Amino acid sequence: MKFFTAKFKLIKKYQMKSQETSPEEETELNILIFINTSAEFFDSHYGSHMYGEVELWFEKDAGCLFGYCSATYKENGTIIEYIFNEQGFEELDRVVLGTDV
Repeated sequence: MKFFTAKFKLIKKYQMKSQETSPEEETELNILIFINTSAEFFDSHYGSHMYGEVELWFEKDAGCLFGYCSATYKENGTIIEYIFNEQGFEELDRVVLGTDV
């Protein structure tokens, strides 16, 4: 899992505004923000959609330890799937296939 502490550099880079973030970095930042602002993670149900150049769908049933996020990049139609919990996230392919995508 990519944990919050491992993403401080990305958050600082984004906050500085003088450095550009890639669409992938922007997606990771948005996932971290979503996770960090979610209260009572285990008991919560999510069915959220974020619009923009990268559309994000967040899904999680109440009582589940993990949720699902789908990121669709409008520019090229690429879809990347993630799983997340209250501590971080990881690309679904890396977890299921055990690959380093």
